[in-house]
Amino acid sequence: MSCDWAAIVRGKGAVKAWLTIWTSPWLTIRRLVDARDEERGLVLAALVGALYGYQQFTLGKPLFEPDLLLLRKFWPAVAATSGFAGAVVNLAFVYVGGGVFPWVERFFGARSASNEVRTALCWSQAPLLALLAVVFVLNPPLNILYGDPRSPGFTSHLDALVNQLPGLASIFIALIGFLVVAVIWFAFVFVASLAEVLNLSLWRSLATIALALPLSSVLASLVAILFMRLS
Repeated sequence: MSCDWAAIVRGKGAVKAWLTIWTSPWLTIRRLVDARDEERGLVLAALVGALYGYQQFTLGKPLFEPDLLLLRKFWPAVAATSGFAGAVVNLAFVYVGGGVFPWVERFFGARSASNEVRTALCWSQAPLLALLAVVFVLNPPLNILYGDPRSPGFTSHLDALVNQLPGLASIFIALIGFLVVAVIWFAFVFVASLAEVLNLSLWRSLATIALALPLSSVLASLVAILFMRLS
C-alpha cells in the first residue's frame, strides 16, 4: 500500500495530500512518511516562512532589513528580505525540531525518526499556508497604494479607506473570523500530525510538544540569526 501511495503522492496525486491534511491529518502524515516525501513538505515550510516574514513587514516589524540605508527606505526590498528571513527561520525550525522532538520524546519512553518529525512539522503547516496566502493577497494592494506600512500615515490612510467604504468593515470582520478558524485548525492538525509520528499516547504527545516546541523555536531563531549574520 505504501508503494502505491508513494507513486500517487509523488505524481499528480500530490494535490490530494494538500487537501486531506485538513480532514485526515493522521492518515495523511502516515502515508507521506511511508512515501518518504519530505521534499515537498520543505517547499511548503519555506513558503509559509516567506509569507509570515512578509506579513511581519506589513505589520511594521520586518524580520530582517537590508544593510544599505538606501534599500532600507525602499519598502519592496525590505519586504523581500523579511520574507527571505521568514523562510530561513521556518526551515531552521523544521530541521532543529527534527532533532529536538525525538530527543525530548526519549523521556517519555519512545523515539521517532528525525525525517518523520520533519515531515509532520512541514505538512502540518498547510492551514497556515492558506491563512498567510489570504493575507498576502490582501496586503500588497495596500502597500502599493499607501507605501511602507511603517510610515506614520499608513494607519490613517487605511482608516480613511475603511470609512469611505462601509461594506469593507464587514469584509474585514469575516476575514478575521476565517483567520481565527484557520489558526485553531492549524493547532489541531499540528498536534494530530506530530502525535502520529511520535508513537505516544495523546497526553504524552502533548507533553512532548509542550516541551519541544518552545525549545525548537528558540534554537531555530538562534540558528537563523547566525545564518543571516554570516550571509
